[in-house]
Amino acid sequence: MKEISLEDYSAMWRKSLENPDEFWLPISRELNWSVPPSRALSYVSPSSYAWLPGGKINIAHNCLKWSPERAAITWYGEEGEPRKITYGKLREMTLRMVQALKELKPGDRVMIYMPMIPEAAATMLASSWLGLVHSVVFSGFGAGALKSRIEDAKPSVLVTSPYTIRRGKKIPLETVAREATKDSEVKVITVDRDNIPFEVAKSELTTRVRKTLFSYSTLQELQANLREWCTRPGLTQCGLTPT
Repeated sequence: MKEISLEDYSAMWRKSLENPDEFWLPISRELNWSVPPSRALSYVSPSSYAWLPGGKINIAHNCLKWSPERAAITWYGEEGEPRKITYGKLREMTLRMVQALKELKPGDRVMIYMPMIPEAAATMLASSWLGLVHSVVFSGFGAGALKSRIEDAKPSVLVTSPYTIRRGKKIPLETVAREATKDSEVKVITVDRDNIPFEVAKSELTTRVRKTLFSYSTLQELQANLREWCTRPGLTQCGLTPT
């Protein structure tokens, strides 16, 4: 981060107030837009205004646009050595979950009942990438507490893991998830944390999730498949550009 003097900061602040287009539009171009905004601010009154009007952006795509070799996550679990995940790997993990969830439509809800593992972050990013609403539920909840949250949120899909680890003990999650969803139409996707990096053990979302989610040996093959899917009408939020 660049250091500036108080005088320079004051000048920038005044410019942002006096000419928001000149100040904010160059900054906005640091992001990748599917449709760039026409101006920085459309202001009518204190109760009627819009920032960056006309712009369309996939914020999850922008979260993952950094150098593929740059470290994104260093995860410390109870199993031993930390896992270091680059932006390139996190993007691949996210796109694989996008592939699993792509049959849902924007606005559908995804409940995440997972340990604090990197795959949970990839699931959140994938939900945002597709315009889905995700709800993160504490993995220490039992079936009753989880069921009540399912009834409140009404998710289409629940993503879980076989177990979590606390103080060296394996605590089952998938069995709790299936107990909580047994009387509902919620589909369950189970991410297998023992098959790192990133595998799915079971999925009820579609009969071909396992095949389509992990049948791509390279990120390029996966992106090509998703790019073809993203050309469908109404799916400009995908954020996948030609390579």
